[in-house]
Amino acid sequence: MGGDLIVRGGEGATLRLNGLVCGGKIIVVGKVRVEIDHCTILPKRSPEQNQETVVGITEISGGAEVAISNSIVGQVNLPKESGALVVGDSIIDGAGEGAIVSRVGEYGPVTTIERSTILGRVYVEAMQLGSETIFTEPVQVQRKESGGLRYSYAPVGYQTPSSEADYYSTKPSLPGEPSPRLPVFFHLGKLLRQTIITLHQKDMSASQRV
Repeated sequence: MGGDLIVRGGEGATLRLNGLVCGGKIIVVGKVRVEIDHCTILPKRSPEQNQETVVGITEISGGAEVAISNSIVGQVNLPKESGALVVGDSIIDGAGEGAIVSRVGEYGPVTTIERSTILGRVYVEAMQLGSETIFTEPVQVQRKESGGLRYSYAPVGYQTPSSEADYYSTKPSLPGEPSPRLPVFFHLGKLLRQTIITLHQKDMSASQRV
């Protein structure tokens, strides 16, 4: 699907996108709920492009909700007046800029992220829950008295909530503890070739012993 998609609806309306490749951005207008599942919404292809993939218009997007699951999307640009942003089992690629932001204000909406990879900075009003997620850039949260991260990685400089959930974070916080290990990314093709070579070497060694 090429071009931009404008989603307009009132309270109680829901649009579900499933199994699509979108070349443009999705513009959310009104109090509609947008569910993006098993989709690829292409991020911008060059630094000269200013291509958000999910964007809300501030005054008329208050109450809008966006749910992203099992998908790959570019920058998500929603105002904090939006109802909520829920991300699961997905990749958000900010393409060198913020991954979750608000162009009209510093912070985006209340956000929940689980089992995902976020490539770029995150600016949200509140992190309701961040679980089993890799954040490659700092996470900045406006309301720090609720929510938190657990079983996740966030680099130094993060400003996440101080709550019970922080005790489950993979980032050590006590004095004297070792520095957190950085996540390691593998090229699947190289990893597969190395595995085949290793197995072949083991077979050769076993045949020589026989």
